[in-house]
Amino acid sequence: MTNKDHPRIGKSITLKQYKEEAHVLIAAGTGAVLQSEALKRQRINRRVLLELPGFLGLPSILANTDLIVTLPRQIGETLARLGGLKVINCPISIPSFK
Repeated sequence: MTNKDHPRIGKSITLKQYKEEAHVLIAAGTGAVLQSEALKRQRINRRVLLELPGFLGLPSILANTDLIVTLPRQIGETLARLGGLKVINCPISIPSFK
């Protein structure tokens, strides 16, 4: 998920862009654990610029910066509607969970 007017990311993101962009890391929750494990398995390093303990404030941060965040789709879509953000498909495979 990112700012709807992100200057470098349109309707999709490549793996190269994903690695180059500055990320917000959500440190807590099942999604964060699965994401971290998936990135480690695939040997993908992100440039984390901001770490948050949860989602509080995330829509405002993304709306006013060029940061990106990787979230479970359902959470991302809900926050995107509230914050005028855009959800794009992640270029890496992350296991789903319920």
